[in-house]
Amino acid sequence: MFTWLHISDIHMGHGPTSHRWDQRLVLEALTRDVQQAPERGTPRPDAIIITGDIAFSGAALHADEYNQATLWLTKLSVALGLAPDAVFMVPGNHDAQRHGTRNVRRLVARLRAGEESVDEALADLSDRRLLEARLSNYLQFARAFAPARAELFWHEIVARTPRPERAPRGPQHSAPGG
Repeated sequence: MFTWLHISDIHMGHGPTSHRWDQRLVLEALTRDVQQAPERGTPRPDAIIITGDIAFSGAALHADEYNQATLWLTKLSVALGLAPDAVFMVPGNHDAQRHGTRNVRRLVARLRAGEESVDEALADLSDRRLLEARLSNYLQFARAFAPARAELFWHEIVARTPRPERAPRGPQHSAPGG
């Protein structure tokens, strides 16, 4: 039987000092709880799956967000007897650095407005690089924590997926009598 621990929305670096203290208490309690779970008959997890929002601001507001995450995830992994390569992560919206160049802001605005699809942006090398730049702090963290798991999933998908023809957007008018 394969078992896992699913964690999301850690938000390292979130809020004022009092909030971070509460966060530390919760994370310490979670670590103790999962470490003691086998005593209650719960199987020890074979993997940890983290589905986004590891940091609060992609380490843009607080440079130590991913350092804090590394320390806690290492402590959790050790407590469960797992190696870093048993930790699977994907970035969330809080793992993106919100600042960026004018071109990044323009591209994100077009994607949000539906003027361009994510598939189109990922298929275009320059657009893909703009989007990846917003995740540079996350990627640096992921490569250092678990190098085999650090690449963004879309690299392989874009490489093997044929680019679809783009359907025209906006109202379509037929010729009179047609």
